[in-house]
Amino acid sequence: MIFLLGAVAHGAAQSAWPSPLVVSPLKGDGVVGGLAPGFRVVIGHASEVVTAAVSRLERHAPRVEGGGVEVLEIYTGKNEELSEKTDYSYNLTVARRSVASATSIYGIVYALDTMRQLVPGEATRVRDRPLKRHRGLLVDVARHFLPIPLLRRTIVALSLHKMNVLHLHLTDSQSFPAKLRRSPELARKGAFSPEQIYEVSELEGLVEFARFFGVRIVPEIDVPAHTKSWGRAYPRLVVNCSTASIRAATPSDIPALDPTIPETYEVVERVLTEVSQIFPDALLHLGCDEMRFKCWSEGLSGAGDPKVLFRRFLDRVLAIVRRLKKTPVVWQEGLEGPIVAKGVVETWKCWSNEHERASRVALSRNLRVVDASCWYLDWPSTWRDFANKKLLSRWGDMDGGEAAMWTEHVDHSNFECRVWPRTSVVAELLWRGRLRSPPPSKKKLVPFVRSSELGSFCPQLHQFESPRKPPKPPPALRVVVVEEFASFPDSRDTVVFVVTTASLNFQGRSHHKNHGATAFEAKASLAGYPYAAKLEDAAYVASVAPILVVGPGLLSTGGLTLDLRRGLLRVPGHHFPHNATRSGSGSGQEKGTTTFSWRATAGGEPPDVDFQFHFFERTDEYERGASFWRPGLPARLLAF
Repeated sequence: MIFLLGAVAHGAAQSAWPSPLVVSPLKGDGVVGGLAPGFRVVIGHASEVVTAAVSRLERHAPRVEGGGVEVLEIYTGKNEELSEKTDYSYNLTVARRSVASATSIYGIVYALDTMRQLVPGEATRVRDRPLKRHRGLLVDVARHFLPIPLLRRTIVALSLHKMNVLHLHLTDSQSFPAKLRRSPELARKGAFSPEQIYEVSELEGLVEFARFFGVRIVPEIDVPAHTKSWGRAYPRLVVNCSTASIRAATPSDIPALDPTIPETYEVVERVLTEVSQIFPDALLHLGCDEMRFKCWSEGLSGAGDPKVLFRRFLDRVLAIVRRLKKTPVVWQEGLEGPIVAKGVVETWKCWSNEHERASRVALSRNLRVVDASCWYLDWPSTWRDFANKKLLSRWGDMDGGEAAMWTEHVDHSNFECRVWPRTSVVAELLWRGRLRSPPPSKKKLVPFVRSSELGSFCPQLHQFESPRKPPKPPPALRVVVVEEFASFPDSRDTVVFVVTTASLNFQGRSHHKNHGATAFEAKASLAGYPYAAKLEDAAYVASVAPILVVGPGLLSTGGLTLDLRRGLLRVPGHHFPHNATRSGSGSGQEKGTTTFSWRATAGGEPPDVDFQFHFFERTDEYERGASFWRPGLPARLLAF
């Protein structure tokens, strides 16, 4: 996950991320190496949230015999409310006698997180506050089920990035994983499996966990489109204009709730009422995106203009939201309906200037705006793309924004590699309103956070409990270190997991005729890290997919070799030099049919590589499709 980019020697300064508003060195105080052996804390206002933050500081900050923090004084007001109005500003002095002060307890949480990032380092005074009040990450748990431990880790990461909103996209056409007490049949019939559901107690526990980190959870129940999963429990509710399977719905093939029958509104009200009780936040997201009006015009003969139906539907649902005393949030298509003042519009259409137009319309109606456009983590954008995004013209008038992790092609095995570090860039833009000047170097893209509860920076296999069927017994495992370029034959029986000087990943889905579908993700770590410690990860790789062969700075598969040491991409008959971009494709006939395509950009010293690899193979036993992608970061930064 995030973010241990490498061990930091005592005396070496770290940098905070997002970068604080004002940082002033304290002359004459020297280096603060960590916490002194007799470190003690004086707290003006006792709070379980502050106490937990102090415990994290003590657990993760280094201990030093000399030159450490001896006393930390904490001054905070008694306001413990976590809401849109929470004040996250703080002042911090990091010295032998350190002081943290804030209006709210959550300002103290941020202050202590910053302190963790600044030691060891020079004695420093910090004044910090956020520019935007909505600093979020959307996580789609409906296209692929994501286990609670992963969501908790994500909450911790958000807090360390000073992001305060986890937007949970709870429902979609593919699944309805929330097992509500008043409508349990929606999950019983609409979830992927009985194991892939969230009990109410689990969701309530997640909200309570997030409270300790100053993170609000905003639920999204997407209506009226994206509701095919509802139809498994209530077939009458859904206008089934789709010909695709329930797991294969696309934006152009999306069924929608029937707005003409009372039962629809009865079920919607039950769902929204219980979701509002589980998630106490003031915001309630209603979706309202990608409504295919043709679905209603063809499926509801004689019902009238589908756009009028949409406005009537939204009007009735907004009345439910008002009764629940919630603030409605809609995607930008919701502007077609009667969205009321004080409502929130979330922009997302990052093409043809549609997000710009939607934001202007919303603000002209005195609506609030949250921007998620161009920060989609399922798109092959690099962290530079995120950093270079042109902000909307009225950015200063907006509440903030969100990075969005849609999970059509992402599950628990590769989620974190997609989210971090690109969301780190979004975090700084939302905290400061801009990236630091000059822009961050690649070495400082993410903070140095020593945190055992977070684990290593991605890529790493995080072994969350998988709800899928168990894979076949692991094949034989070999772990080797390749010093020079070597070629290994494709093998059904052996996994070669290689500890390398490059950090690469390869992931996708595999299907075996006797063992069903499994997800796989194989990774290689950096040289210098004891490779024996990666045997556990390698064994997991072996258990699901014997597919990865890597050398030091090399990726070799299907006749394609990527050499990060020289910035050279080798494909049979092609050479790929420094500072160039090429695309190509190839195929082979060994052991069935193998096809691949590639696109890469290389440059710099060491090479800085953007690389995409798409792979498909079919044999008598296997049908496997996969894709490999890594954002443009130098290999030396992707350390464990």
